[in-house]
Amino acid sequence: MTEAAATSREQIFEMVRTHLSTELEIEPAEIEDEVRFREDLDADSLDLYELVMELED
Repeated sequence: MTEAAATSREQIFEMVRTHLSTELEIEPAEIEDEVRFREDLDADSLDLYELVMELED
C-alpha cells in the first residue's frame, strides 16, 4: 500500500470514528479497526444509514 493510500484510509477512519462516537455517544477509543457495528457498538440499521449519509456528504 502506498503512503498516500494509507493516509487516505486513516483520514476516512478518523472521520468515521468521530461521527460514530458522536452519534452513539461513546468514546472514540472504543472504535477500532476490528470493531463490529451491531455486536460491539450496539448500533442499529438507522445508525448505519446515518453514517452512510454522512460519508456521502
